[in-house]
Amino acid sequence: MPLFPSVFIPSGCVHRSVLLTVAIGFPGIALGFPATQIGTLPLDPPGASTNRLSFEVDASGTVQADLPVLGNQDITIDSSDSDASTVSGELRCEFGLEIDAVTLTATVQSIAFMESQVILDDELSFNLSLGTYIFIPIGSVGVASRNLVVTPSTPSGAGSVTGTTFPLSEHQLSLYGGTITGGATGLAADYIDPIDVNFAETPLEGPIGAGTGTVTISAPSVNGSNVSYDVTVSVPVDFAALILEDPVNVTLTSEGSVKASGTLTIEVPAVEKIEVLALSAGSPTASDVTITWNSEGGAGSYRVLSSPRLSTPLSSWTIEQSSVLNGGATTSFVDSGTLEGSSRKFYVIEEN
Repeated sequence: MPLFPSVFIPSGCVHRSVLLTVAIGFPGIALGFPATQIGTLPLDPPGASTNRLSFEVDASGTVQADLPVLGNQDITIDSSDSDASTVSGELRCEFGLEIDAVTLTATVQSIAFMESQVILDDELSFNLSLGTYIFIPIGSVGVASRNLVVTPSTPSGAGSVTGTTFPLSEHQLSLYGGTITGGATGLAADYIDPIDVNFAETPLEGPIGAGTGTVTISAPSVNGSNVSYDVTVSVPVDFAALILEDPVNVTLTSEGSVKASGTLTIEVPAVEKIEVLALSAGSPTASDVTITWNSEGGAGSYRVLSSPRLSTPLSSWTIEQSSVLNGGATTSFVDSGTLEGSSRKFYVIEEN
């Protein structure tokens, strides 16, 4: 069977290792290794429906105004205006990968957004007409943005990926750079406070939106010990934030899609390999798994680790046995009872 090194080899250590997968209910074994890789993906050029965000400012509420002739009156405010901008910048993501050791094909198991910058290329301008009350003009509200910067983030660690999609509910969007300023004209200037929001000082955060984003990864490109993959991430945006409230609520909403593409390169260390001779599910009893490997000339003992997910960092894997003594020509490890509660389990065997 094909053999391979684990990519998680502590720096400076000289030992051999192998990783195995037991898929309960399926014949045979799969060989693979986990990898966590950070990639910086530049945003694609703007298109008709990608890397272009539309924005809307809505003002609603009730103010009491002292109007000529009419005196004190409750004035209902309900107005909106929209604008749009293309975006540029980059998405910086941490990907949890599961890589087939034979074909080097990769699947994405998790994604986390970190330190990304999505910059609005255009300044936004909004003019909200407040109409008239009977025959008296109320005025308008003008709002403008400068140098807005938004970023997706993953506040609770790595977000899950199923196939090529990931739930947006596990991520959020932040307005953390630029300003929105404005104010009212006419009679409204006496009752609506000026708008002056500096997002560098008071960032706005909220859900990116409902639904799912997508992440795709290409077939591997191998160059020596380096394996490269082309990755594309698409994030639909449906964001809303309150920027002014009481007595008039001013809400900023944004819709659109952000798309970024780039390359991940993973170095597979050149280390010696442990030759696995047999992996038997249901041996010696129906609920056991037995792994046997060639240990002739190997280390005096071996360590066996396990995890139900390849995307889990190796430092968090369970130590099944810290010291399996070298049995001579071959050495075996028995994981007793594991088939009773597991549907899939990954093992790493390392020389001590």
